[in-house]
Amino acid sequence: HTSALTGQRWVDELLDGHPSRFRRAMGMSKYVFLKLIHALRVHVRFSPTKHLSREEQLAIFL
Repeated sequence: HTSALTGQRWVDELLDGHPSRFRRAMGMSKYVFLKLIHALRVHVRFSPTKHLSREEQLAIFL
């Protein structure tokens, strides 16, 4: 990636940015990413940690 941001700020920048940039970085659309987070929350109690949001955890995994 070419952003100077890291961690949650980078994920937030991607989520707020152009859909094609998000797709290139994550390999899926924003819609699918957010639906996956929702499914993980509902079915496996995916929760944020003290230092990482759900979104950042999933971005690291991907």
